[in-house]
Amino acid sequence: MKRIIASLLLLACFGWAGAQTLNVVTGDVTYAFTCDQTDDMEFTGTQSVTICNREFLVEEISQMAVVDEEVGENTVSISYSGATAKVVVAGNIAQYINAEVRGAHVRIVADELLPDEVTYTLEGASSDGSFFMDGERKAVFILNGLSLNCPDSAAVNIQCGKLITMVLAEGTENELADGLTSVTDDGSDAHKAALVINGHSEWEGSGSLTLHGNVKHGFLADEYVLLNNGLGTLTVATAVGDGFHVNEYFLMQGGTVNITAIGDGIDVGAKSSSDAEENGQLMIAGGTLSVQTSGVDVKGMKCDAEMLISGGTNSVIVTGDGSKGLSAPGAINITGGKTTVVTTGEIATVDGDEKKPHGVKSDADITLAGGEIYVAASADGGKAFDTDTYIYTNGATVMGIGGKASTPSSLSTHEFTKYKDVNVAAGSTVSYDGVTFKVPEIYKNSSAKILVSK
Repeated sequence: MKRIIASLLLLACFGWAGAQTLNVVTGDVTYAFTCDQTDDMEFTGTQSVTICNREFLVEEISQMAVVDEEVGENTVSISYSGATAKVVVAGNIAQYINAEVRGAHVRIVADELLPDEVTYTLEGASSDGSFFMDGERKAVFILNGLSLNCPDSAAVNIQCGKLITMVLAEGTENELADGLTSVTDDGSDAHKAALVINGHSEWEGSGSLTLHGNVKHGFLADEYVLLNNGLGTLTVATAVGDGFHVNEYFLMQGGTVNITAIGDGIDVGAKSSSDAEENGQLMIAGGTLSVQTSGVDVKGMKCDAEMLISGGTNSVIVTGDGSKGLSAPGAINITGGKTTVVTTGEIATVDGDEKKPHGVKSDADITLAGGEIYVAASADGGKAFDTDTYIYTNGATVMGIGGKASTPSSLSTHEFTKYKDVNVAAGSTVSYDGVTFKVPEIYKNSSAKILVSK
């Protein structure tokens, strides 16, 4: 066997015109070495061969083939096809990448000595597949037409705790769904979302990704999430829990995000170990955002610190009892974009506490300084804007409709007008003082209190 392998390696370098890569196949994992990488090899008796510092047991090698293909350095590709998956690892990082394949379930652990970041490309489809990765380096993940449904865990679970660049390849549609049918929920991240990223993630690429959170959340991120300009479409088609459950902070600069959830639409929690100035903040600066939630005592968007909306087209519709549209313990500042918030549920009692279906709720100031803001809060005790401190109308175009009145501070820089006992029919158009708001068909209020500022 040693002599056969040696002959193949010599052919790889000298006997094949135009040959570029020697593929060493062990099960469903292929390690792709260039010719110069095969110079760095040694045999250990007849039991193993080491190529570019990666030891292969001879009995584990199922195939060796010279192919006229190039594999980029620092890359790993994973291709799913039904009940199987194939992994290709670039030869220059072969010694650092440990890949296991079980059916269409792929597990990759990168050695802590890995010198550079790796680009992972995931493509293909499986109705019983998953991807897991752990390591000590940041990484790039390209979703290139990936469809994964995992019946007993997260579909994609990235645990390296570093910067993850997520790329939705142009022209591709990607879809991930999780499940919990064959294992006991042990509280691990694997059972908390269809997509799990333990680390901070920055998103780009003009493709699309659809998530189905059948167990809990659609997307779970342990650190900040940044959606860049030019991003395509992120959709949470369903989530038993939150659509996006994010730690540290969330910043949306572009793209289209559609979330349908039973829990919170976007939930941002402060991270105790973070020293980021934005820790606990939810920030919308651009793009198109649509959130719909239906659970009891949930929020369309919530965070643990300030909420800042400076741009974008944002729609938040909340139908559950006791649920709120926007909610933050810190200040809520809206300075641009177009934001529409609707709540339709009734007052709810949860654990002995009364929960009112307000539109925008802050424990600090609410400042409406720019853009267009339209709020229709539930006729059953909901305020368009609710705070224990102050509401300021400082230059935004505002119409707030509610079951109870919202009163801005007299220190507001722009005048406001209040109207009461207005019959707002479902789907009607309400116009006052040059401000017009067409309420959705799901909303009605026979004795509305209306706030207008422009």
